[in-house]
Amino acid sequence: MTINNKTFNLIFSLFTLILLAILFYGDARHDYALYILTWKAFLNGDSYIPYNTYGPLHLVLSYLFQLHYLLPKVIFGIFFLYLNQFLFKNILNKNEKKLVIYFFLTIPCNFLIISIVFFYGIIDSIVSFFVIFSIIFKLKKNYYLSSLFLVIATLIKIYPILFLPFLILEKDRINIKILVTSILAIIFTLSLFSIFYGINTIFEPFIFGGSREAKFASIIASLKIDLSNNYIILILEKYNFFVVVVSLFSIFLYCFLKKINWLISIILSYLIILITYKVGHLQFYLGLVVISGFLLSIDKKYLEVYKILFPLILLLSLCQLGYSLTGGYDLSNNSTFPWSVVRDKVGYIFFLVNTVSFFRLLSISNKF
Repeated sequence: MTINNKTFNLIFSLFTLILLAILFYGDARHDYALYILTWKAFLNGDSYIPYNTYGPLHLVLSYLFQLHYLLPKVIFGIFFLYLNQFLFKNILNKNEKKLVIYFFLTIPCNFLIISIVFFYGIIDSIVSFFVIFSIIFKLKKNYYLSSLFLVIATLIKIYPILFLPFLILEKDRINIKILVTSILAIIFTLSLFSIFYGINTIFEPFIFGGSREAKFASIIASLKIDLSNNYIILILEKYNFFVVVVSLFSIFLYCFLKKINWLISIILSYLIILITYKVGHLQFYLGLVVISGFLLSIDKKYLEVYKILFPLILLLSLCQLGYSLTGGYDLSNNSTFPWSVVRDKVGYIFFLVNTVSFFRLLSISNKF
């Protein structure tokens, strides 16, 4: 079905202006307010840096913060808007109305994107930018740029390194260029950073990540409420890092032995992380939502994958809307709607949707 490109361009431009307004209106709040505490301590040379839970490049952003307290947030937003524009133009060029509608539902009209990227200014937005362009450059066979962008994403917020084993997969081999370039670049940067700022600033995020409690979008959080002090649940929470690593290694072996398409492998790895990781924050889903939007801009065969992920996209949008309207469900007592029940049980819903999405995708993974 043909579409009126001028109309969609106008709608897209209007959404862009609205998102920019939301970016500035949101000011410094939520996690961004915690970033400010981190950046101030880093600039002051304090021995203890609060909320140092990200990669070294997150600390480097403190120099931008020094120029203006909202400058890093504005940069996050601009990078994401560029990505948004890039995807929109590629999808529009396909001249299929349903793809454009899917795109609007997935990114510009998705409350997860509106809140996490623009209202709160959470750093996962710029991480998603670098992860997506790492994938784009891999598709274009520009392996060094693919490595560079994945390294930058990792140095901002650690977890993208988990996608490296899947990014290097090829049908009949391992992509040595991406593997070696990425590892050497990360080692070099971390070594350089530790010389100037100390090795503790590098390891603090790992220690923090391992010691965190389960959060509401994780099934472990819901199980802890319903099965208080259950030994098995407590073990799963305490040793969650090993659960995630073993799960990822298992799916890597499967993808490698079955010669699964590397892009499908990355999505499978993302889903397995979301299924098993105890810290169920909604912003961790941001990259997967953006990858889903990206699927609309490439080969039509990936539309089937997008449709598998679509229920999760809608769930995230609705859940984030409820979260934002109730101050993280903390204002639930002011409403007759049982928001507290939603918060306590939503971990089960995410586990179910994530798991069904994972196995549905796994069942068709040999098609690609």
